[in-house]
Amino acid sequence: MTWISRASLHGGIMHSSNFIDLTNQRFTRLLVLGLAGKDKYGQLLWLAACDCGNRTIVRGSSLRQGSTRSCRCLIRDVLKARVTKHGHARAGHLSPEFKTWDAMIYRCGNLNNPRYGGRGLKVCPRWRKSFSAFLEDMGERPSPKHKYSIHRVRNNRGYSKSNCIWATSAVQNRHQSTTKLTEAKANAIRTRYAAGGVLQRELALEYGVAIMTVSDIVRGATWAPETLATPIPKKPSTSVSVTAFESATKKVG
Repeated sequence: MTWISRASLHGGIMHSSNFIDLTNQRFTRLLVLGLAGKDKYGQLLWLAACDCGNRTIVRGSSLRQGSTRSCRCLIRDVLKARVTKHGHARAGHLSPEFKTWDAMIYRCGNLNNPRYGGRGLKVCPRWRKSFSAFLEDMGERPSPKHKYSIHRVRNNRGYSKSNCIWATSAVQNRHQSTTKLTEAKANAIRTRYAAGGVLQRELALEYGVAIMTVSDIVRGATWAPETLATPIPKKPSTSVSVTAFESATKKVG
């Protein structure tokens, strides 16, 4: 490996027209700290800090292509998962939940993917470090008979417990379209939530509205039911207005 001097960095490589500075960019579990040198083939090498605490040197092309996503701790975690009690990564068989987790991390760590890593979408640290944490938060897919996949309730936000649910393609397509909220839908949301067994984010996805809208509906802050929508008669004021006070004063005087 050929080490690059600071003078070389500023004098040639960093000012080259095809140079891509990866410093401070994240690739799955790796955060690039800076240039480390060149390998024997002339490929640029980068020093990166891994989420597990280790540091590693890796080719820039491997980072951009997504072929290197950790200091190898990710591979160890996958192998470890195969012998853990959850049984989602047995030798020769990976469960749909495990495949979802692995694909989620890969596409968000790949900056060449314009729909995910390329536009800054990230996986929360808790999920990025552990499949078991992902499974604990998301649970298994609701039904093996239907094609459920992970869905982000807010499309411009990344993957985390607060923004993800299992959903069918039909529900996801309905969520992506513009939905006009009506009084009937608002009442249905309120009734469903009052009955229990459903989360606000699940209702938001099902009815194609924002989570804050669902929250406002169940709290009665908006789309209040008829009993609350009817103005409540105000109690007679016990305070004396200035005009009444002046009038009374004149009479006394």
